[in-house]
Amino acid sequence: YVGFERITATIDGRTGTFVLQHNAVGNSEGGDATWTVLADSGTGELRGIRGTAQIARDENGTHIFTLNYDL
Repeated sequence: YVGFERITATIDGRTGTFVLQHNAVGNSEGGDATWTVLADSGTGELRGIRGTAQIARDENGTHIFTLNYDL
């Protein structure tokens, strides 16, 4: 599937929004997903943001979201 998420955030003291596009495939044994900051989607002080993201699950089942970005 393909999905889009509008994120409202403050990152390093900068406030604004941006859109993440995620592409995923999966089956009963697991799956794989890629997350990309949509080009030119940043607003406010996050204008110009670009990057990728990952979601991982730790041994306790907690989901951890990591955003790798450049501003």
